[in-house]
Amino acid sequence: LGADDLREYLERLATLARVHDGEIRAFEIQDMTDAERRALRELALRWEHVSGAIDSVVIAARLSDSAAGMPWARRIAVDIDALDAPTRAFAAASQFAMLDEIQRADGRAVKTQRLIWLVSIIGILLVGILATLLIRSIIIPLDRLAGATRQVARGEFGARVSVSGRDELVALMEPVLQKYTNLKFIVDHFAWAVPGE
Repeated sequence: LGADDLREYLERLATLARVHDGEIRAFEIQDMTDAERRALRELALRWEHVSGAIDSVVIAARLSDSAAGMPWARRIAVDIDALDAPTRAFAAASQFAMLDEIQRADGRAVKTQRLIWLVSIIGILLVGILATLLIRSIIIPLDRLAGATRQVARGEFGARVSVSGRDELVALMEPVLQKYTNLKFIVDHFAWAVPGE
């Protein structure tokens, strides 16, 4: 490489070093496990050394017209290669942390799903119980009214049905029961007037 090519290469390398330094700093503010933080610290410390060496070589290359920076460039390449292990350690720590978080999330999802099933079953049971109570509150009074109506149809005018509450069913039953009472009154008063009875 010529001196100009080396300077251009080193300038690009310095730019990449600043970008990489910014990316490492961005990681430092992230929520991490202790293992991830230790691995990132090791990587950041080694990177500071490499970044400083790159800056020194770039300055030397700017001041020199020769390819005197070539030995330094080789040293930087060795230093960058030395970043491989801490970078892999950080990646592995991050991967384990992500897998752990995925497992915890899966566990929470299973618990949530079980809770949803439990709430659904309880809800269905409550709806069934409430429906049964509601149906019984309608069917039993209607059965009593039907029984009283059958008694009246057989001529037994003394049929009595107890009515309580304030719902529409009571409002329906009261006039019918009043008709039974009126019918009994009429039958009782006219029974004496009919000869032979």
